[in-house]
Amino acid sequence: MEGNDISLEEESDDESEDEDDKKNTRGYKRDTRRVYQDRDEYCRRACVGSTLSFRDVEDALESFSGDKGENVERWFESFEEVADTCMWSDGQKAVYARKLLKGSAKIFASVECHARTWHELKRGLVKEFSRKVNSGQVHQKLEETKKESDEACLAYMYRMLEIASHVDMEEEAKVEYIVDGIIDDENNKAILYGATSIKELRKRLVMYEEQKSRKAKSIVKPAKTQKNGKPSQSVDAMKKRRCFICGSEDHLRVKCPERGEGGMCFKCSGFGHIAARCTARPKETCAVSRSEKGKYLKDVSIDGCRFVSLVDTCSDLTFIRADEYARLGSPPLGNCKLRFDGFGSAGNSTWGEFTRVMTVDGYDFTVTLHVVSNKVMTRHSLLLGTDFLDQVELRVKRREVTFLRLDDQTDGHEDAPDVLRVNAIEQSDEIDLSHVREPHYREAIRDIIKGYRPEKKRNVGITAKIVLKSDKPVARRPRRLAPRGNGQHVDQVQKYLNSTVNRSTGKTPFQLLVGVEMQVREEAKIRKLIDEEWAARFEILTSRENHVERERKEVDRVKKACEAVPKEGSAHTSIL
Repeated sequence: MEGNDISLEEESDDESEDEDDKKNTRGYKRDTRRVYQDRDEYCRRACVGSTLSFRDVEDALESFSGDKGENVERWFESFEEVADTCMWSDGQKAVYARKLLKGSAKIFASVECHARTWHELKRGLVKEFSRKVNSGQVHQKLEETKKESDEACLAYMYRMLEIASHVDMEEEAKVEYIVDGIIDDENNKAILYGATSIKELRKRLVMYEEQKSRKAKSIVKPAKTQKNGKPSQSVDAMKKRRCFICGSEDHLRVKCPERGEGGMCFKCSGFGHIAARCTARPKETCAVSRSEKGKYLKDVSIDGCRFVSLVDTCSDLTFIRADEYARLGSPPLGNCKLRFDGFGSAGNSTWGEFTRVMTVDGYDFTVTLHVVSNKVMTRHSLLLGTDFLDQVELRVKRREVTFLRLDDQTDGHEDAPDVLRVNAIEQSDEIDLSHVREPHYREAIRDIIKGYRPEKKRNVGITAKIVLKSDKPVARRPRRLAPRGNGQHVDQVQKYLNSTVNRSTGKTPFQLLVGVEMQVREEAKIRKLIDEEWAARFEILTSRENHVERERKEVDRVKKACEAVPKEGSAHTSIL
């Protein structure tokens, strides 16, 4: 029995060992299969990454310059998404990112950044071009941005979302800015006002575009016109027969009453020739174009508040808008409420009137102002009517308006020059004799000054005499300078210049400048001065040469004395 038990235990142990071996074999095969699958996936992805180069995905990448306020973090996010898809390494990212840089970013990366790795390049660009955006500026830009007429609605929405991405903003505010930027009738935009999220707005924009396209197709197009402005004729109209002579539709050529006068010219409506041989002169038309005239505006002041008023000579009253009336402090109004037609509508009424002093061009005028609603008068804050213009003179010159008082008007001759005025009186300044203390002396001096009349000529002792070089009579009045060819007046300096040694040109300076040889008279005094000058120059040159020769000999003597001194001697020889 014991032997049988032992054999059974051995058999069970063998069976368990076989089962373990099978399990291990299956696990090994499964692990091996997983390894090969991972290897195949890696090889497949490596092949995909190797086939996608920068040139393949260049159109999907945006360049970055940093000059237009682009979001650098968002640009790196989009770049890294493409880089991860293509399985680019950090080195490839750095190289391809540099190729996408433009403008200031490119200059910064090559001059200031000095980045060698991808992370250094990214860190440097983010630090340099990440700017804090003021939320107020973003809101202002969103408010000013409008949809272009040829721009798709979704493209406009994404453009607005890109502007709003610089700050943290609620979706409701983004939706409101996008809807307000679409310029259209409120009835057409009613479909957009119910959107509360960007996803819902996207659907409504698609519906809005479809609605606009259906309306555009339903509009009946006007008849087409030719270049000359005449409507094009249909085929049926062209089939209608006309007379080849006069062009009438009532008869044909055979029955034309103008048959004997020849063909009709369709250019001048005459007979006897055709339009190609017409000699009638075409009518000349002149097109006159001028720039659009603006309104006449004038700056006025009421109680220290400045207004830009409109000068309207067709209005009977002077009006002021309600908000400007409140700016004046809301003075009490009168009970006179008038109804009038104007400002593009009928049946308008005023709130009342009040009287104030208005200052314009340095004058003060009393004016009655009628207050109207802001909805009635929208474009101008103050309108000057004829009730005010009747008490002033209005002058308009070069689009500038000037007001003058009626009592300040003159006959127009006050500004005329004294030459044109017969009654011009010139008054000289009173003589100031306040420094004379004695009254009788002061009066005597004043009488002398007033009674002075310069009547006698004074002889100064200098006379001018004209001396002619020849006795030939002249046919003109004497002059101080004789004409060319008959001698020239030469001053002393010019004589000195002409008396110097001959120059290399062979001509004197006077002959070079004037072109005429100057007649020079030899004078012993001038020649003596010139000789003395040359002698002095020669003495100076001689003394200078002697001095140079003495200095050269002295230098040679010092050199010889220095060479004679022994090199090892401790004593120094002083040579005077």
